[in-house]
Amino acid sequence: MLSILSIQMMRLSLIGLVIVACLNPKRCSAISPPNPAPALQERSIEFEKQLQDFILQLDETDTKSERDQIIKLIETHIDKATQAQAVLAINMLSNPPNGMRNQTKLLLTQIKRDLEVKLNAKETKETLVTLQGTYSLSEVLAKLTEQTDVEFKLAFQPDETRNRFSLMNTPFWSALDQALDKFQTTVSDLPLNSSTETNGLVIKRRIQASPTRVGSANYFGIIRGEVRSFQSIRNFKNKSLNVDKLTVQLAWLPSFQPYKFSLDMASIKGVDSNGEKLDVASSEKQTFNLPIGKQDVKLTIPLQQIRRTADSIQSLSGNLELSIPTGNESFEFADLQNLTSATAIRKANTVLTMESFEATTAARRDKKSGEKIGLYSAKISYAVSDSGDAFESHNGWMFRRQVFIVDKNKRKILPKRSLTLSQQSNKIGFDFLFELPDGPQGCKFVYVAPTSIRNVPIQFDFRDIELR
Repeated sequence: MLSILSIQMMRLSLIGLVIVACLNPKRCSAISPPNPAPALQERSIEFEKQLQDFILQLDETDTKSERDQIIKLIETHIDKATQAQAVLAINMLSNPPNGMRNQTKLLLTQIKRDLEVKLNAKETKETLVTLQGTYSLSEVLAKLTEQTDVEFKLAFQPDETRNRFSLMNTPFWSALDQALDKFQTTVSDLPLNSSTETNGLVIKRRIQASPTRVGSANYFGIIRGEVRSFQSIRNFKNKSLNVDKLTVQLAWLPSFQPYKFSLDMASIKGVDSNGEKLDVASSEKQTFNLPIGKQDVKLTIPLQQIRRTADSIQSLSGNLELSIPTGNESFEFADLQNLTSATAIRKANTVLTMESFEATTAARRDKKSGEKIGLYSAKISYAVSDSGDAFESHNGWMFRRQVFIVDKNKRKILPKRSLTLSQQSNKIGFDFLFELPDGPQGCKFVYVAPTSIRNVPIQFDFRDIELR
């Protein structure tokens, strides 16, 4: 008898045929081949169909060895997935078909958790850089951009001072701090700009009295932490209000772009230089919605009074959670002039519907030619399953998007303005207004946006915080 793995190898060797290797042929026969579609959509449909096939097989198995083989096939299938397909896989594993056995649901939940751990590890993997040789500041920044895609802008005119570097496969933040210290510079709190397309770091001169970046930094993977201030408050009328406040700054790579940041106050543990335990003064969870382009956050951690005999905080650790948009997909609607009814495109767990595309009564005259330029309205709805609280704020991830029209001459036309028409628990409607001098003929509407969110846990541990 052929094993399930052998059957799978046979089906992969047959090109152009859809062969279903099931333990229950009747059940699998109900799975029909996908309809013809463009290449990218067709691959996503085939990925979804094959994963569904494996899930059905898993529910039909009765022996541990068979289950282990199918789980291995599922994991191998997902390991080869694109980011968008991985997002789709998480959604499918979270919502199995009706009638599945509880044992199967538990196995799928475990597979989903393992997948999320892998994806989180990939998201938070440190970016390594190499600097070998003698460089000026401009050359160092150019080298870092070349290796990381992080853009830099100098807030001053640098001189030609050159420094020698011998950094090999060094984490980005550590390498940047070492380089900036050599040139007596630092990173400005101001972002490069607030666009979703271009984000980077502004470099300015460091004030002579300021500490070095290396000396004040703590590194937590992709996160750079720095203690900014310590404040001890004594209330002489009500001693119960006495509190010590530690303010820290946490920064991340510009490409990371979380839309929400949470600090679990109950997870915080600390020890002072006397070895005494430190307790937080409030256990409430701190949550921040982050605007587009935000690259750091300042957190104030309230602590119960630290004994004055303590010279420092030996250690202060806790758990952070970053909510990040993921699985960017491009939704494209062509032949806009012929669009007469609502048209929907589904990718991963997201459905984008072009409700209507039509000319408005508004228009303006071109100053040079005097011709009227028509204003066109593109009404769309954006629906997501398992969106959680993503629709609560206009800083939410569904607004991390690119919207434009490509005309017949391949020119990119941005909307003149946009309006939010409706907002429900898992659906939001927009109206984008475009000026199209040559009309909609040959134009294509493009909407690029994340299709899901993922909560990425990060542990921090600040060490040796001087209190005097």
